Amino acid sequence: KDRYYNGGSFRLEEYRKPEFEVKVESPAEPVKLGEIINIPVKASYYSGDALNGAKIKYKVTRTSVTDVFYPFYEWDWLYGNGSAWQGYDYVWYPGWRSWGCIAPFYRWYPSRYSPPELISEGESVLNESGSYNIVVDTSSALKLYPSASAHKYQVSAEVTDSSRRTIDGSGSVIASEK
Repeated sequence: KDRYYNGGSFRLEEYRKPEFEVKVESPAEPVKLGEIINIPVKASYYSGDALNGAKIKYKVTRTSVTDVFYPFYEWDWLYGNGSAWQGYDYVWYPGWRSWGCIAPFYRWYPSRYSPPELISEGESVLNESGSYNIVVDTSSALKLYPSASAHKYQVSAEVTDSSRRTIDGSGSVIASEK
């Protein structure tokens, strides 16, 4: 009998519980578009000690955010959010563009997708308290994209300790127009 064998390879690794954690913290106050954002990255051992002198690689990306809420309808799973929209667009009413909600007819047309834009990336060393401060200037986004109402800044950090163990952490901040 003819037997056919398919060749392949695999890699077996030992699982090791992480010894430290990486936290990307967001600012305590809301951020307005055009301001400078300070985003601290902190790394510490699970025992509580700071992870000082470790290497950090970070990347900051930006995407525009549109946040539209439509009331739930039982057929939204099939037709899309806002399929049973009962309201009208009162664009003639003073101030409606600030508080009104445009009817969701645009969902039948292809939407414009903008991929994440790389804002900054770099490598450094954590200080004696096991932290590093990433500074993001949002004024360029305000100048380049005046029609967008908000921007989301995604921060991803990779910390490598002296024993070459690498742990990732990520977080995000939304800078709004108002």
